[in-house]
Amino acid sequence: MTAAKDDRYRVTLMLEAVSRLRLDLERFGFDDLSSADSDGRKIVRSDLIDLVEPAESLSRAFVRENARLDVDRLRNLRNKQLVHEYPDLDPEDIWAFLQTELDPVEQALKRARFPKRPA
Repeated sequence: MTAAKDDRYRVTLMLEAVSRLRLDLERFGFDDLSSADSDGRKIVRSDLIDLVEPAESLSRAFVRENARLDVDRLRNLRNKQLVHEYPDLDPEDIWAFLQTELDPVEQALKRARFPKRPA
């Protein structure tokens, strides 16, 4: 696959994760995120990983072309809270992301511009 096709695929995966997050946020709230043994915490965490994991592999050209998508924030969430777990998931930060940053992420993904392939 070319980088542009890879980026399109990754954006599709990320938008699917946003959709799952929205559905799961209808069922789970901050209390679920705060409880280490909550099924809601595990489900939302999994959805978030599905959202942020593809951001690790977006091409540099795509990231440059789509400055409104805060890829650094997504990578930071992935690396510091969701995957490597040091120190552990911060429910307040995750909840703030879900409440204030998820919409802009979704809009940036929906409006993504894909770099043209070299001729």
